[in-house]
Amino acid sequence: MTYLVMETKFSYVILLDENGKFFYGANLGYEVGQRIENPELLQVKKKKMLFKPVSIFAGTLALACALMLFINSQRTITPILFSKIYLTINPEVVMSVDEDGTVFELSALDNDGSILIDGYDYENKDEVQVTRELINRASELSFLKEGMSIIIEIDNDEGLKAFGPELRQAIDQEIDDSIDLQIVKKGTLIEEEVEENLPIVEEPIVVEESIVPIIEEPIVEQPIIIENNNSNYDNSSNYDASNYENNSNYD
Repeated sequence: MTYLVMETKFSYVILLDENGKFFYGANLGYEVGQRIENPELLQVKKKKMLFKPVSIFAGTLALACALMLFINSQRTITPILFSKIYLTINPEVVMSVDEDGTVFELSALDNDGSILIDGYDYENKDEVQVTRELINRASELSFLKEGMSIIIEIDNDEGLKAFGPELRQAIDQEIDDSIDLQIVKKGTLIEEEVEENLPIVEEPIVVEESIVPIIEEPIVEQPIIIENNNSNYDNSSNYDASNYENNSNYD
């Protein structure tokens, strides 16, 4: 039978017979493409046949491990922020939630807020559950009393539309009728309060100035007094007025 040399190695060759079967043969200096007859065929031990199934199992196991690592890594990725919900009772806190409303971050905005969330576990809870539990904690800590108000502000329109109605429905069942609940978009309530508290400024009354004529005072010249130093005209007690009597015979 004639064999065709398909591949050569250092000590053996791979042969193809006329029926399309492959065999290992001793390499006696053959070249690829050479046709030989009656080659020295080699026997392959059966234990080498186990190599292929073991490789497939190992590859499958490695692929499964890689898939598990990928799934676990996806769980540790930081959630995407959808909205921030600000809760003001007397304490002030803010919740960061994803699109499903799951709270993945909770922070205090003042000292009372730090007291309110101290030791509180919010993981794997949605915004409704966290808000209700924080309101109950505020009541237990005497932060929330009758006649007070609860303000919930959501930082965007999408969040207000998605979470506002369910928050109102859930919280109305938890609080007393005397407590005022407001759920608004962040910043809206502040602008309304500022407009309501603006002082009324009266416009000043402008009085038209009347024109007063200026009257110039006349200049009065002071008389000039000339002193007479002639001793002949000095007033004396010996003055005789008879000497100057008017005489009718005076020419």
